Amino acid sequence: MQNNKNAFTMIEIIFVIVILGILAAVSIPKIAATRNDASAASIAMSIATCVNDSGGAYIMSGIFDYTGSACLDAISSSCYTVSTHATSDNILVVTGIPTADTSSVCFKAVALSDKNGLSNGTVAVNHRF
Repeated sequence: MQNNKNAFTMIEIIFVIVILGILAAVSIPKIAATRNDASAASIAMSIATCVNDSGGAYIMSGIFDYTGSACLDAISSSCYTVSTHATSDNILVVTGIPTADTSSVCFKAVALSDKNGLSNGTVAVNHRF
């Protein structure tokens, strides 16, 4: 009888499977967190683009136009409201909608835009042009 020395033993295969399981258990939550951070950054970037686009429209026509795609993306994310000030059309009001869930995409997006001076929780930040 001839022994085949080129094959893996059952113990070696089990060790490899265990190591792959440990690596997967560590990396999958990190990947999910990175995806949420990317979504939050995308929403915060949309609100920044919305403010810039609305400001450009105001400079050109004297009217804030926050119906562009960047504003609609930010509003449809349910993380922000965008409007003009009730008493003055030359103030754009960007309000982050608060959430108690610190792991949510909206919480992270509002925190990013707050850090960059674009919105602040329930307090509207007025952008004068």
